[in-house]
Amino acid sequence: LINDVDCDGSVSDGVGDDGGDGHRNGDDDDGVDDKDGGDHSNGDDNGASDDDGDGGDGPSDDDEMVMPMMLVMVINRWLSITVSLINENFVKLSITPMTQRVACELCKGAAPADSPVVYADRAGYNKQWHPTCFVCIKCSEPLVDLIYFWKDGAPWCGRHYCESLRPRCSGCDEIIFSEDYQRVEDLAWHRKHFICEGCEQLLSGRAYIVTKGQLLCPTCSKSKRS
Repeated sequence: LINDVDCDGSVSDGVGDDGGDGHRNGDDDDGVDDKDGGDHSNGDDNGASDDDGDGGDGPSDDDEMVMPMMLVMVINRWLSITVSLINENFVKLSITPMTQRVACELCKGAAPADSPVVYADRAGYNKQWHPTCFVCIKCSEPLVDLIYFWKDGAPWCGRHYCESLRPRCSGCDEIIFSEDYQRVEDLAWHRKHFICEGCEQLLSGRAYIVTKGQLLCPTCSKSKRS
């Protein structure tokens, strides 16, 4: 049983391994504090305070702890924001045997009473799937035990969910976050990747031909046809 991840980045009670990951930031805090504490202890053992003889003019241990503690607080704040953003649009899958059965959302067939069914928190617990029927609406990739996204009333895999938000470069296969890119029909490229696949010359501002998803200059296109 895999518990759901909440939108704010917290993990529900009763989590096993996921619960440990959910509190990893807290463990890092302890690690930083202990390390700093070890450094101050070494300084005391070496007698650095006695050698100075300034009568307390130098920085105290509390003063030296201010910057590391502030740094830890900033890092943890950034990590919590990042986790919150990551978990905003998806949750983890939960599989459990159910006593009350409803028709599978995909195939509309009923599940045997002794077999597990899949339910997604974003869909509501009145919707269930056979484990083999819980797939991406675009590519039919099985999503059991994987991170899934919920959009337009259906589960999505990560790849196609991202493509529904931003275009994917046909040259490097990465999501394009910049607004400055080249689009031809339903295909898109980063500006630097808008090149001929034959001779690799940059085609921005030049003639080009797209054939079966392949971007070519007129010369390479002609040579491929001959």
